[in-house]
Amino acid sequence: MKETTAKEVAFFGRITAGFTHEMKNVLAIIRESAGLLEDLMAVSKSETFPHRERFLQRLSTIQTQVNRGVNLTTRMNRFAHCPDEALSVVDLNELVQQLVLLAERFARLKGVPLHFDPAERAVMIRTSTLKLQLALFLALECCWNGMAAGGALRLRVQRADDEPRVRADCEGGFAGASEFSLKVLDSECWTDVHDAVGELGGQVEADDPGCGFSLILPAGLE
Repeated sequence: MKETTAKEVAFFGRITAGFTHEMKNVLAIIRESAGLLEDLMAVSKSETFPHRERFLQRLSTIQTQVNRGVNLTTRMNRFAHCPDEALSVVDLNELVQQLVLLAERFARLKGVPLHFDPAERAVMIRTSTLKLQLALFLALECCWNGMAAGGALRLRVQRADDEPRVRADCEGGFAGASEFSLKVLDSECWTDVHDAVGELGGQVEADDPGCGFSLILPAGLE
């Protein structure tokens, strides 16, 4: 990465991290205020407030959405800190889960929901977290842009032959084809994916029996 580009990315990350931190403070105040209103309703008599049940339902909705907002801003804050270090040791489970949450909206707009199945144990790797998430996002984007409506993308973190992997199963068909093949990986859409994974020292492979692909990554812990 060129020095000017690296500085720009770091600046973008720093501002985003600061902004998401402030948003978490805003959400915390809303959560506390809603909780206080619930407490006040609990000690008040029902006959003094005729719309008590509807009011409590709305407060419950506020709390649910605040919790969702806190989760999203927490993930976004972690993402914003990715440029802080060129390389870092991370659990691949946590990294993929974070990207899935941040990418859900893009997939949902294409009618292709994302699902994630973590490995039973932590899969630690030393990598560029920003580049890895970019590579995975580009791969997923190629999938949901070509998959038939009604399909789904299921991601799994695995370790096979001591190699960390992120496997993606394209459920429901891909680009009118009955299976995901090497021909799909050779299409123009995947050029940037191969380049991004190559920068990480990894590779992309079509999976047998042809229902998806795997990003095979070096552990880089030596």
